[in-house]
Amino acid sequence: MTHCERDDVVAANIEVHRLEAPYYDALHYEENNFYERSRRRRAIEEAKRILEGRRHGLKALDVGCGTGKMSLMLAEAAFEVFSMDLSFEMLAVFREKLRQRKVDPEPRLICADMFTFLADCRERFDLIVFCGILHHVVDVPEAIRLASARLNDGGVIMITHEPLKQTISSKTRYMFHRALAAPDEALYRFCIRRLPDEAKSIDYSMSDFQRQFGGIDAKMVVSELKDNGLSVISERKYCARRFGLSCMIANTLIRSQNTFQIIARLG
Repeated sequence: MTHCERDDVVAANIEVHRLEAPYYDALHYEENNFYERSRRRRAIEEAKRILEGRRHGLKALDVGCGTGKMSLMLAEAAFEVFSMDLSFEMLAVFREKLRQRKVDPEPRLICADMFTFLADCRERFDLIVFCGILHHVVDVPEAIRLASARLNDGGVIMITHEPLKQTISSKTRYMFHRALAAPDEALYRFCIRRLPDEAKSIDYSMSDFQRQFGGIDAKMVVSELKDNGLSVISERKYCARRFGLSCMIANTLIRSQNTFQIIARLG
């Protein structure tokens, strides 16, 4: 990895999210469907159970918060939320959401590069969340190392909704996995047909950096967490799809996997 490579990926993410910010929520059905929303709420509840007994209010950092879906769930769960994102435009969409609805306490919005923020920040957090963000970065181990250093004792890192790098263990299951993907994507294309062409033709090849390697190796993530003093509490592999019904079929009948979630505690 070179600094030039990292800078190129950062620049690509700034440009991609500048373009898609006005349409982000309309484009990303996989983050909005009922199955994914329910799954995220259960993950937050699990993190809160791990943090039970703390005498002070719980403080959470949402790294790469985007338009604020995860941050709003954290706020609803009574966390004091710091919402950090690289994209000014994505935060502007989030800020408009906050203007239209009452959230107490209201998340604090921070526009910054994750590596710079985590290296320079003097705050410590009870929970740090990476939700669908690590596949956008070049150096996943460095992100984990920096986040680990910003945790309070006994604090939690949640890594969720990240693409899973894996081998195909069952060709039959993979066949059904691919068969389900086709109608799911076809329906998605139909649903976004009225969006402007600029929203449907964004090039993610550089910004979604880790996807060019088939996703992120969950074993590597577990190893890095342990190397930085965290104990893995839970690890789940599941299938994310555009629509909730497709998610239910994939996860209950086919039992296919393309995404992972890891929750780990410091100490």
